[in-house]
Amino acid sequence: YQIDLNRLGHHAKVMNAEQYIDWMTQAGYVTSKEDLITKGIWDGKTDTNWADAVYGLGINHRATVGAQSGSEKGSYYVALTYVDQDGMVKGSKDFYKRLTAQINADYKIKPWFTIGTNTSIERYESGAVSEHSEYSNGANGTSLLGTLVIDPLTPVYYTDESQLPGGMKSAIERGMQVYKNEQGYYYATSKMEEGDGGNPLVFRDRNNNTSEGFNVRGTVYANITPFKGLVFTSRFGYRIGQGYSTNYVDPYYLNSKLYYENYELTNNSNQNYYYQWENFANYNVNLGKHAIGAMAGMSYTYNASMGVNGSITGSEILKNYAPNYRYLNNDYIHANAIKSATGTPSEATQISYFGRLTYSYDNRYSAQVNFRADAFDSSKLSKKVRWGYFPSVSVGWTVSSEPWFAGVKDAVSLDFLKFRASWGKNGNIAVARNYQYATSIEKRTTTYQYDPNNNTLTYGSRPKGVANPDLKWETSIQTDFGMDARFLGNRLTLGVDYFIKDTDGLIVNITPIAEAGVTSSTVNAGAIRNQGLEMELGWQDQIGDFRYSVNGNFSTLDNVVTYLEPTVGRQNGSNFSNFLAMPSFEQGHSTWYMRAFEYAGVDKSTGEPRFINGEGKTVASSELVSEKDLKDVGNTIANITYGLTINLAWRAFDMIIFGSGAAGNVIMPCVYRTEHPRINSLAYFYENAWTPQNTNATIPSIASIKQDTNFWSSTANIFKGDYFKIKQIQLGYTLPMTYSKKIGVSNFRVYCSLDDWFLFTKYPGFDPEVASTGSYNGAGMDKGSFPNAKRLIFGINVSF
Repeated sequence: YQIDLNRLGHHAKVMNAEQYIDWMTQAGYVTSKEDLITKGIWDGKTDTNWADAVYGLGINHRATVGAQSGSEKGSYYVALTYVDQDGMVKGSKDFYKRLTAQINADYKIKPWFTIGTNTSIERYESGAVSEHSEYSNGANGTSLLGTLVIDPLTPVYYTDESQLPGGMKSAIERGMQVYKNEQGYYYATSKMEEGDGGNPLVFRDRNNNTSEGFNVRGTVYANITPFKGLVFTSRFGYRIGQGYSTNYVDPYYLNSKLYYENYELTNNSNQNYYYQWENFANYNVNLGKHAIGAMAGMSYTYNASMGVNGSITGSEILKNYAPNYRYLNNDYIHANAIKSATGTPSEATQISYFGRLTYSYDNRYSAQVNFRADAFDSSKLSKKVRWGYFPSVSVGWTVSSEPWFAGVKDAVSLDFLKFRASWGKNGNIAVARNYQYATSIEKRTTTYQYDPNNNTLTYGSRPKGVANPDLKWETSIQTDFGMDARFLGNRLTLGVDYFIKDTDGLIVNITPIAEAGVTSSTVNAGAIRNQGLEMELGWQDQIGDFRYSVNGNFSTLDNVVTYLEPTVGRQNGSNFSNFLAMPSFEQGHSTWYMRAFEYAGVDKSTGEPRFINGEGKTVASSELVSEKDLKDVGNTIANITYGLTINLAWRAFDMIIFGSGAAGNVIMPCVYRTEHPRINSLAYFYENAWTPQNTNATIPSIASIKQDTNFWSSTANIFKGDYFKIKQIQLGYTLPMTYSKKIGVSNFRVYCSLDDWFLFTKYPGFDPEVASTGSYNGAGMDKGSFPNAKRLIFGINVSF
């Protein structure tokens, strides 16, 4: 059993009330604190910490009960696990519950015939709050980003209805939904900034997004051994899933820009089936010092899904709005509702043939050759290019097994040494789906006069895209060189690998030339090289009853786009607001590098920002030209990752300390918006801003950057994403067998753990470990990802 108490870990530091008022004063939007009070914008004392208002204590429970037994004929394991997670967002919108039954068994029917199964049956339900979203209109918003942008002068709710702004009062009189908390107090809205200054609790409450489902996953296998050395395996793996999700949204009013007059109800039901049937044979034989192995087999995979999605929207959509009526039933739906329904089946199959040959001599020299051929059905590639062929080879030399090595082993305290090398080709076609190589005909929404002698207007049709039957597999060729070594009585271990991976034929969606009259085409248009070094170093020893080990790992990644079809050109990724900075994909740069203006610093005499343009000259913001002066200002993917694990044990006590980190990438916090300059922002910009008394500042004067999109699109608003996090500190105690037997148990262990409690970073935004939209073309854009929680865990393991 395990109980987990979690709270918000690292959160962006935004301006408090005093800092915010000073910022607004320097920007020219506020004359004084007294003026704010006189105008009823501020009560003179409110200083809301919106992170504290949104996030609270989450309590997670996990319990597992299992049993196992076995004999020479077979064994079994059965377990039941229940998970109940209450997320750290206050309220009941953020949760996850799951009940899982696990059944594993194997049975030897004959000495040469064994069957077995691994099966899990799962029932789940969940609710979620929105993330990765910016405020774009009254229908959209996110609770997570809202904790950063709403000003601290706004209270969480109004305790007195006289505090309500006029627009809110008017909306209530018109019968519009204005949200309240559990005590009946109306949620407050910013009186400084209408628009992005939305109360994040409103966006938490107005979305009722839940899902539930049922999954069965399993494998059934049989092993046949007709004679020594040969094993034939037939394995059938499957997954059956059925899910249902719903989202209900009320109309609401928050201010003159954040309101929505329609109801929305979406119901989605889906089911999916997956199975993989594999048949393969392994043969291994030892002939003196020679060890030979061979494997050959095939695999067939089938994947199908069917989803039905229905939605209704409008000012009136249901005859009754109680929760038990929020379904797409004709008896419940109002006649005025706008209805929409979609549902398209999906089916895909794959067949593979594969084989392997291995050879080793005297535990000194080894070699392995692999080959596989894969093909998908026509949903991914056309018939003439559907097959992909992927060979690989590896060799190894165990130097420490050489007869002459014994003579140098003691001299250099080297117990084991092995060199490795490998070369291989693999393919990826996951990004191609739904017949992207083909096209279809779509009906136009505009009308045309086809006959010059007839004025009749007719709807036309056109190809939806440009077909590309030659679309083929993305392929990667990777070469590795490695070494493994152990020293000092196997206490010191070292592993080193260097790799080069070249990927060709990147599948890219492009917009063809305008004259083609179509919107998209899918082509193989690029190549990428990844190369890097990976290293592992460990030490373990024992001093009396005290045992310890220290293991570290370190890896580098050098990534560059080596080719991009000239007709494709630079691809721009996800942007934010009207800013020009964004991740981009371009030949000669790292994949999805950050493209922005280069900030040069502050003009000490005026406090205005200065930039380095494309010609290397220092210029003012007004002199920048977007296409000419935007530059590659850093990778959005970390080029260094590392980790450290420490294990300690003394008698019945054990401790583990685990940490990990990354460096070499940049992140842009998507907070401040120049079109809404009265929103809150990161305290970093206030604390480092130029004033007549602080001319050595790193950030320009607030007045000069309040609506300067170029400044916020520059490296001044882009930060290093370097961090190191202690992911876990766990202390455990195992009751000695002498005492556990007395209470009738075979094992009794209790433990306590601190997970994700300590983060070391200079990044001023959200947690840099998760500060990205998660999409491939949105790397480095921090739009309010769900932050990691710091967790206090208590657990107990008992075996009978």
